[in-house]
Amino acid sequence: MQSDDPAYLTVGTEVSAKFKGAFCEAKVKKVTKSIKIKVLLKEAPFGSIVVDDLAIPKTAKIELNELVDVTQGKQTFRAVIQHIKDCSKYHVVFNDGDEKELRRTQLCLKGGKHFDAAGNLDALPLYNPEQFSNPVVRNLVGKAKLKQKRKGDESSPSRRKKRKDEDDDEESDEDGGRRREKRAAASAASVAIGEMNQGVETQSEESSADSSEEKEREKERKRKRDEEKEKEREEMEKEKLKKQQEEKKAKEKAKLEKISKHISSIANAKERLDKT
Repeated sequence: MQSDDPAYLTVGTEVSAKFKGAFCEAKVKKVTKSIKIKVLLKEAPFGSIVVDDLAIPKTAKIELNELVDVTQGKQTFRAVIQHIKDCSKYHVVFNDGDEKELRRTQLCLKGGKHFDAAGNLDALPLYNPEQFSNPVVRNLVGKAKLKQKRKGDESSPSRRKKRKDEDDDEESDEDGGRRREKRAAASAASVAIGEMNQGVETQSEESSADSSEEKEREKERKRKRDEEKEKEREEMEKEKLKKQQEEKKAKEKAKLEKISKHISSIANAKERLDKT
């Protein structure tokens, strides 16, 4: 997240999303908003606290060093924003139709930088020789003059000895220069390998984080399925109990009707006997 990026991304924002180790073009489809803001209170009780975006009015501008009103319980304090952390979950859709839920650290605005250019391998002297502070160039002109001088001094033994000493010194200087070049190249290669290893470790950590998030989502889905099954079972139990109660009422009603008919028949029989 760069300094000029917004505090959170809105639905429909075009982004570059990290998927399987590479950044691909995508669009934000759904946002589960969660923003943590560290503020410095400008009035009693003073000090720094961390609040979510709900504690700040919607009309306030959420930017670094911005003066805002922070609500804590029933009280409101004036404070300055010190740090903003976007903990939101972004459900993005890639160009090929794949969908994935990612953190803000795995997203950047379309066209933004994916990495710090200062740490690029191209900035190392090993890969960019034009940036050598002291380029190594052999003094060919000086060597040519030295050879011409030697031709005129070959007759003198003392000069031959002196020339030999100069040759030894020159060879030792050249050997020292080669050794320094080798050490510089080895050092640059070690730095490059270290950065490559660091990149691999970072990618491995992000892959493990994605795996743990996938496990958490699978647990959540399983929990929801269990809740739905439990709800269906309770509804079936209610329907069964309701049906049993209705059957019981129907039986009682039929029994009462039968008794009523029996009483009516007895009363009719008694009336006939009285008439006779």
